Amino acid sequence: MRSCLVVWVESTNMKGKTMQDSTTLNKGNNRLLTEKEVAAFLNLSCSWLQHKRLSGGSIPYIKCGRAIRYRLDEVRAYIEKNTRVSTSQSKGDKNDK
Repeated sequence: MRSCLVVWVESTNMKGKTMQDSTTLNKGNNRLLTEKEVAAFLNLSCSWLQHKRLSGGSIPYIKCGRAIRYRLDEVRAYIEKNTRVSTSQSKGDKNDK
C-alpha cells in the first residue's frame, strides 16, 4: 500500500466564490507546490514562509519569475530535519538524551 498525503488547498474561482480542491500527493513525488499549498500543509501562514525566505533557514525553494515553488521532497526533508522528541533536544540530534 502506497502512503500518500492529502493537502487541502483553498482557492478562489473566477466568480469570487470559494471552493475547496483536494490534491493527492504520492510519496516520492517531486511535484512543485505553491506557497499557499506548503503553508496549508505545514499549518503555517504564507507570511511565515516569506519571513523564513528573507531571514534564512527556509525550506529550499525555486523562484520562477515572481512565483515561488517548493519541491514536495524538500518540504518532507524540512519536516524530517526539524522533528524533535524533546524540547531540550539540539538541532539535528534525533536521539533523546
